[in-house]
Amino acid sequence: MEDRRNDHNHFMINSNLWKEINHNIILNAGINLSFYKQRSYKVLDDLLGGDFYIDLDKFAEQDYFDPYQGQNDLRTPNRPVYEGDSFGYDYDANINNYNGFVQADFKYAKWIISLPPLSRIPLFGVPGICKMESSQRNH
Repeated sequence: MEDRRNDHNHFMINSNLWKEINHNIILNAGINLSFYKQRSYKVLDDLLGGDFYIDLDKFAEQDYFDPYQGQNDLRTPNRPVYEGDSFGYDYDANINNYNGFVQADFKYAKWIISLPPLSRIPLFGVPGICKMESSQRNH
């Protein structure tokens, strides 16, 4: 019996600035910072009377004839797993997202001109892309 775990922490900071430059111009700006970390892994809960379990990928083992294709840990082939040990997959995902916007409103006697913000302009990087890092844990 296995327990599939996803432990995560998420921290966000949002800030907005509203400034009347003069009686005709109003500036609105904001930032959004998001820091997310997740650990995904499996834990062997109960061996149902057995002594240990061999850490193999049962799906890859069916599809490939090479015995190493079915190994979950190539550094320790056929690794025995005991109750409470993590096995199969065990990785961290770090996702950091930085966004900001600037909007200006111009007010005149008969007109109000608003320059709407572009949607979620990243402060660093390419629009619409967030930074994701992944690292495999050692068992």
